[in-house]
Parts: sequence; C-alpha cells; structure tokens
Amino acid sequence: MSKHITEIITEKIINALEKGEVPWKKTWINAPKNGISKKEYRGINRLLLSMTDFSSPYFLTFKQASALGGYVKKGSHGIPVVYWHLCKVKKNEEEETTEISEKTIPFMRYYIVFNLEQVEGIDKGKFTEHKRDFKPLETCEQIVKGYKASPIILHQGFQPCYIPSTDTVEIPICENFTSEENYYSTLFHELTHSTGHKKRLNRKEVTFTQRFGSCNYAEEELVAEIGASFLCSYADIENKTIDNSTAYIQNWLKVLNDDRKMVINAASRAEKSMKHILGE
Repeated sequence: MSKHITEIITEKIINALEKGEVPWKKTWINAPKNGISKKEYRGINRLLLSMTDFSSPYFLTFKQASALGGYVKKGSHGIPVVYWHLCKVKKNEEEETTEISEKTIPFMRYYIVFNLEQVEGIDKGKFTEHKRDFKPLETCEQIVKGYKASPIILHQGFQPCYIPSTDTVEIPICENFTSEENYYSTLFHELTHSTGHKKRLNRKEVTFTQRFGSCNYAEEELVAEIGASFLCSYADIENKTIDNSTAYIQNWLKVLNDDRKMVINAASRAEKSMKHILGE
C-alpha cells in the first residue's frame, strides 16, 4: 500500500472534521440486559457486566433463575449489580424542640446476577438474541491471518478492547455487529492498539497504563482509529466505515483541545502500525 493512499485517507478525515459534528454510532448490539424485564443495564452496571467473558447478553438473579424452573451451575461466580434504594430516617426538626420528622436518604445497595450461560434447567430458546448472518470478507481475513506473532483474539464479552498485560484482543462475536465492515473496522482498531506492545512497536501509550480520558489515552485512540481506517482502505471497505471513524476521532480530539495537527501525528504512527500488521 503506497504512502499516497494513507495521505488521501488522512486528508479525507480532516476534511470531514472541518465540516462539523458527525454523530458516532455504536456498531455492535446486544448490550447486557435483565433476562426477565429485558431492560438494558445502564451506567456502572453496564460497565461491570460488559467486562465479563460471556456471549449471552442476559443476566438473572438466583431467584429469577429458580422462578423459571432452573438453577445456577455449581461453582458459578455472580456479578454484583448496584442500585439506589430510598430509605426514610428520622431527624430532629429543631434542636430546641423534641419534635421529630422524617427525611429520605438514598442508599446504595447491590444484588448478584448470573449470566444465562451459567444457568441450567430452563428453556433458553425464550431468550432471543438479535444476531445476523455473518459472511467473512476474504480481504479482511487475509489481513488478520497475515499478522505475524499477533495477539490472541477472543470473541467474547460486550466491549471491544486490547489488554496489553495478556496481549489479548477481546471483541464481541461477529454476528453481534451491524455489518461485516463494522466488525472488521472494530477488529482493526484493536489490532492497531496491539502493535504498540513493548515486543512490537513499543508505544508508551500502550506499554504504560493510561488514565481513561487523558491526553495520552486520546492520542493512542487516534492512532488506533486512523490505523483501522488505513487497513479498511487496504481491504477496500473504507467507504463503508469512514464516517463512523471520523466521528470517533472527532470525540477524542476534544480531549486534545481540537488540535487537528494531532491527526497528522497520529497518522504517521498509524501508518507504521499498518505496515507492521501487513508485514511490510
């Protein structure tokens, strides 16, 4: 792949950024949800449950599993889910009197949930998951398979991520993505992160733990997303993913005070990452 093409993609991203706000869209589905109410968990609970290794998005309490005629597998470890409970307590209305009234104070409590994969004895056919047929794209598969000494790729969980300590990429199952192109774009993003491992290109933003939302974290996210754009272009699927990539880059540029020069700097490192993955 010529340097000319990487310059074209970088220029296309910058031009799109200049036009204003572009909405970013999550391209994978099946967020963690309660198995009975089917409501998606939010806030810290979504984060806690997304960090698990399960593929099923459904979670049940021990009582909910029992009510359905099932049981939790022996040795299974549950995950705490927090919620706010309002509790009334008594207070003195005035110090010089003995008159007492009540006030409401929120208390944080928790309960334990188990993933559907940890439950047996119930009809799991009732828990429908929104999956779509997935057809691998050969050009993209060649890139993934051609990445020599690559990290381990695990299809599990609900949140794509690269874990430097284990040199592992975690990504939701292919069928959970809205399109093949979006699946590979997300995978390329995480693989670009992996090139920063100390045994590869040794980027400090990867080899050292970064605080989420920090400038170093933002810079690495730019590298990963631009690298993914380069690889998508190499695989000839860039036209179906570039808008979402631009929106993602736009979000992280805000952390960097909207410094467009960072796109150029990140593109340089992204090109090195792309070449490493392609074995050039």
